[in-house]
Amino acid sequence: MSKYKKGQLTPAVYDFIVNFNSEFGFFPTEREIADGLGTVQCSVRYAIQKLSTEKKIKRPSAKSRSFIIL
Repeated sequence: MSKYKKGQLTPAVYDFIVNFNSEFGFFPTEREIADGLGTVQCSVRYAIQKLSTEKKIKRPSAKSRSFIIL
């Protein structure tokens, strides 16, 4: 069960991606995001798709560590 209420997970995923990249120099996998936020991977995948639709990130390929922050 996710600890995030409706509308809170997507911004948390975005912040996690940006902070992880700043700290480690590469992007996290969906599993790392889920583990870091205490949620499940399918919820993270949905949030990433939503961020892509909102044009906040771009996934140039389906590879696990490929993001572009827009």
